[in-house]
Amino acid sequence: MDNYEVPPVDPNWDYLTQWEIIHHLKYLVDELIVQMEFWDEEAEDTNRTFEEFMLGVQEDVTKCRDSIALF
Repeated sequence: MDNYEVPPVDPNWDYLTQWEIIHHLKYLVDELIVQMEFWDEEAEDTNRTFEEFMLGVQEDVTKCRDSIALF
């Protein structure tokens, strides 16, 4: 699931970590949108997949917030 690309930027840029995390967030949301197109009805495995994506989003948001707090 982690097959995403991050556009290159200056490796010394202060916001490199946030840049990478936000691109991962974008990947998760884009992937979730694609998968949701195929969901016909609510089911246990569908709910589990949705929850896994949302947990990934929540983890990335926390990482991004925490990394900014380090400045």
